[in-house]
Amino acid sequence: VATRAIRYSGASAARPTAGAAHALQSAERIIIAPSNPVLSIEPILAIPGIRDILIARRDVVTAISPFVGGSALKGPADRLMNELGYGATNVGVANYYAPFTSTLVIDEVDQDDVPAVEALGVAVRVTTTVMADVTHADQLVRTVLS
Repeated sequence: VATRAIRYSGASAARPTAGAAHALQSAERIIIAPSNPVLSIEPILAIPGIRDILIARRDVVTAISPFVGGSALKGPADRLMNELGYGATNVGVANYYAPFTSTLVIDEVDQDDVPAVEALGVAVRVTTTVMADVTHADQLVRTVLS
């Protein structure tokens, strides 16, 4: 069955803790992990106040795309992003995150996506995002922090 919408039950009644809000408001850098935007990241953004903090701090927010070569490495992110109309691509992720993310890290196999992502007003960093070994993990961390 195709997904047409997702509701995050209880999110509107949730509140960030003072510590979480302070951490987001004062962090030198905020990194969004390469998780499913719809099922893992959006429930956090649905908590009142979180999205607004990220929008206000957009210049220090970096996201890592969960897609490599047009597919999610695991889970239903690609299917959900397609069914909800965003597209299972780095461009789809950039469009989804653009209001609160200034930089998107994409895998080197997706180098051709750079112009389209940048056209959305999101800077791009290209590296290996598949942490197959310690060297790749180190390279990803260095790219995210640069």
